[in-house]
Amino acid sequence: MTVSLRDARTAPQQRTWLERSYANWLGEFARRRVTAEESSQGLDEWFGDRRNIVMLLMRDGLPAGFTMFARLASPSIESFRMQEFYIEPEMRRRGVGRASAQLVFDRFAGQWEVRELRRNVPSVYFWREVVRHYTTGQYEETLVGEEVVQRFVSNGAR
Repeated sequence: MTVSLRDARTAPQQRTWLERSYANWLGEFARRRVTAEESSQGLDEWFGDRRNIVMLLMRDGLPAGFTMFARLASPSIESFRMQEFYIEPEMRRRGVGRASAQLVFDRFAGQWEVRELRRNVPSVYFWREVVRHYTTGQYEETLVGEEVVQRFVSNGAR
C-alpha cells in the first residue's frame, strides 16, 4: 500500500470526488443527508482563504480521504490547526489514516493543534494514538469545552 498526499488546489479533476466525500463527512456529523449545494459552499469557503490547506489523501494513486487544516498567524514558528480529517469508510482501519497524518505532519513542520469532539470517541482514540506514536509521547493534551486538544511540534520529515 502506497499512501501519498496531493494538494487539492492543483487537482481540479478530483473536485467531484472531493465534493461527494466532503458531503459524506459533513453528513456523519450532522447525522443527516447533506446537499451538494451545502458541500460545494463549504468547499468554496475552504478554497477561498489562502491560509487554508486542503490535501487529498491518496492510497495507491486513488483518493481515499482528505484533510483540511489552517495555517495560523504566529510570529515565531509555523502553526497549524487540523480542522477536518476524513477517510472513506471502506479505507478505515487499514493504516491509511495513520500514514496520511504522519505525511501531513512531516510535510508541514511547526506547531500543531489537533481537536476532536469529546463525544466522538473513535476520533479521540485515533488522534491520541496517532499523536502519541508520531511524537513518541512528547505532546500536551487538554480539554477545551467539548473538545479534546492535542498540541505538539513537528520537526518535519522523520
